[in-house]
Amino acid sequence: MKSIYDMTEAELRNYQTQKEKEVSMPPGKKRDLVLRTVVKPLLKEAGFRTKRTDWWKELSDGWLFVHLHNSMNNCSVTGCAFRFHFSASKAGELKDELSKQWIYNQGNDLLQRDFLPYAGLLSPFHRADMYQIDGYQNYLPKDEPVELILEQVRSDFEKHILPSLAKIGSVTDWEALQAERKALLWSRENSLLRYYHTACMGISPALVRDSQRRLGLTDEEVLSRPDWLEQIRKGSSWPDADVKAAIQESLRLP
Repeated sequence: MKSIYDMTEAELRNYQTQKEKEVSMPPGKKRDLVLRTVVKPLLKEAGFRTKRTDWWKELSDGWLFVHLHNSMNNCSVTGCAFRFHFSASKAGELKDELSKQWIYNQGNDLLQRDFLPYAGLLSPFHRADMYQIDGYQNYLPKDEPVELILEQVRSDFEKHILPSLAKIGSVTDWEALQAERKALLWSRENSLLRYYHTACMGISPALVRDSQRRLGLTDEEVLSRPDWLEQIRKGSSWPDADVKAAIQESLRLP
């Protein structure tokens, strides 16, 4: 059989279509299973009420909210990306029904990444600020075992997200947690991990260099965690790319 790199465009597309039909479960179905068997039961047990993809819990002076947001770009190529928004409002400041208050809290909320070690950037199912299930890798659809995805999200909620939320009794408590988490988001370690994710996107050395400058990383920092780089490369969309060579070339640029 031809290598995918030797196929014509039409042959490759036919092969991709065939492989998409062979996956154990479409990525959107895996997300639905995550919600149904992990997230909804855990939030219910934690005292949240729900309506579709929104949850809320009463505080002493207001409400705590959780909202599920799905990427508009979800498809077989990009996979299924989604994230959770967490926010709070005082009782007298509600602008709509409880299931819609998250709309007005945008920009003043936290995402699941804010609760996770290294902002989730070392998780196999995180890209930027979203969970990502499957999608293409080296031009062909991935098919991660759904059990691993369920285990990861369950661990995130049980070990990191829900213990933090359990300490919130008032909007004032929420604001203190929010300030603490926001301060940690742009640590040097997290900036380095963002740089590695960018370098593993298969972009030019010049763009890799631009990313380093934007994040304010020194050459020594860029070369300091080859283990992190290797972990991220393996889970990226282009694991065959010679990322180390691209980084070395970028460092020679003025």
